[in-house]
Amino acid sequence: MGLKRYIKERIIVAGILKKRREQPLDIEEYERFTLPADAGPLMNNSYYFGGSSTDGESLIFRCAFRTHLSELFIMYTKNGRLLVSPRQQFSADGCPVKVECLEPGKLWHMTFDGDLKDEATGEILPSGFDITFTARLPIFDSMHHSDPRTMARGFAAEKWNRKFFAEAMSSDMGMSSSLDRGDAEAVKARQKQQEQHHCEQAGHFDGTITVAGETSVINLPATRDHSYGKRDWNYMNDHIWLMPITEKGETLNLQLVNYPPVKRIFLGYTNIDSDRNYSMKDYKILEYDHNDGLGTDVIVLDCWFNNGKKYRVRAERKCNILTPFDGGNFYFQEGIADYDINGIKARGTIEYGFNRDRSRWDGYDF
Repeated sequence: MGLKRYIKERIIVAGILKKRREQPLDIEEYERFTLPADAGPLMNNSYYFGGSSTDGESLIFRCAFRTHLSELFIMYTKNGRLLVSPRQQFSADGCPVKVECLEPGKLWHMTFDGDLKDEATGEILPSGFDITFTARLPIFDSMHHSDPRTMARGFAAEKWNRKFFAEAMSSDMGMSSSLDRGDAEAVKARQKQQEQHHCEQAGHFDGTITVAGETSVINLPATRDHSYGKRDWNYMNDHIWLMPITEKGETLNLQLVNYPPVKRIFLGYTNIDSDRNYSMKDYKILEYDHNDGLGTDVIVLDCWFNNGKKYRVRAERKCNILTPFDGGNFYFQEGIADYDINGIKARGTIEYGFNRDRSRWDGYDF
């Protein structure tokens, strides 16, 4: 890294750290967030829950709410069978998945009452689940707990000028609080509409799932994700999100995203080999191909963390569904993968996102 880029990185890091100290994480407010009555159409409140076992059973779902619609996908696998939600968009108050925070940072309750489709036969099956998520470790918040250098590197790599900062501050990259300047009240109002908030947490699923009248027990190590703020799907270029879970309930997380003004923003953490979360500090992709918008079936990368650990992560996708957003302007290839992490077996989400405009697909290596 050249001296100029190093100085720019330190400027961003100092800004992020300063803002974090000014705004301590309020778990109660974070967990019980609901969309305000005057929220614009780009404001989003999103929940992801995923439980997996290395024997091939997984229950993974995302439900997200906007003022005018709700988004949903569900994937359930067991004994080689894949069931998915046949619909992915509902009215704002018509989503068949309900989520409730019972105790902030510790306990969530989720129910589903609707249909699932057997991907092999196309059969539509009346289904439902009743699941409790119990946290195993504290929340990992992207802005408060991640190594700030993981976000600063992408910003430092770009050419800084008035246009760059104007776009960065008006975007939904979750960085405006660190870069914004001007009248304090005006800045505060902009931040409330623009900032993204994003947390992850390791835990456990307990409950039941019913498919076509047959009920079975759900008992799986699990993770969850809660994010809210401005999200314009068409603003993103592409992204990768990996979330494996070991049989012990240990997790590893990696998020990589490219935006028009800033490329290769990355975040991540792990609690493998420990009982606490450690932030990712660097990564290197060894095997990846956008595969014409399908994403690669096998991805291999090295990940370094702030506890001094390095992990070689290999994911092999086992099943996948296409999930379009914003009329198809952006879409997920949402999959479930078997993982090998330094010889440790795991299973969980493998997600690739692509803008409809393939000219905007970028690489992920510096």
